[in-house]
Amino acid sequence: MSEKEIFQVVKLAMKSSKEKFGLDPKENKRLLFRLGLELGHSVSRILKGKDVKEVLEEILNFWNYEGFGKMKISSYNPIILEGSECYDCLG
Repeated sequence: MSEKEIFQVVKLAMKSSKEKFGLDPKENKRLLFRLGLELGHSVSRILKGKDVKEVLEEILNFWNYEGFGKMKISSYNPIILEGSECYDCLG
C-alpha cells in the first residue's frame, strides 16, 4: 500500500466509524481502540523517524496535512500531543 493510499484509508476509516456506521466513541471504546491499533500499524510502516522526536513530528505533520484538525506537541517529556479543531470535535 502506498503512502497516499494509507492516508486515504486512515481518513476514511476515522470518518466512517462515526458517520457511516454510527459509532459513538463513548459506547464503542473497544472497537474504536482496535481500529486505532490497526490504523497505527498501517501508518507506522511509512514513518521514517529515527527517534521519538522525529516520529512525533511526522505524526504531527500527517495529522495537520491530511486535514484531521490541528495538532501540536506540548511536551516531549512526558509526551503530550494537543489536538483541536478536529473534524469530529466540530460535529
